[in-house]
Order: sequence, then structure tokens, then C-alpha cells
Amino acid sequence: MQGTLFPAAQELQVQREMTIMTQTLHNIFVPRIGELTALANDAPGGPVKRAKV
Repeated sequence: MQGTLFPAAQELQVQREMTIMTQTLHNIFVPRIGELTALANDAPGGPVKRAKV
């Protein structure tokens, strides 16, 4: 990032301190482990669909 972001800011003459922060993302919409098998089986190209072809 320093090789891209900071030179770009200098080129644009941005005169302020830059701080890059990251935060953990908690995705509550992700399927639970127990639901993955059923979702994979129903997915296009999933194991059940491939077996029928």
C-alpha cells in the first residue's frame, strides 16, 4: 500500500497524515457449518446436480 497510496497522495498534494486501519468483519449472514452440506447439494454444479448428468 505504501508503494501505491502514499505516492498517489503526494502527487495529488494531499497534506495530511495518513493512517491505515483494519477491523475484523463479523459476517452474521454466513451459513453455519451444519447448513453447508445442504447448500452445496442444492447449488448449481453441486455434487447432486453433477451426479444426475
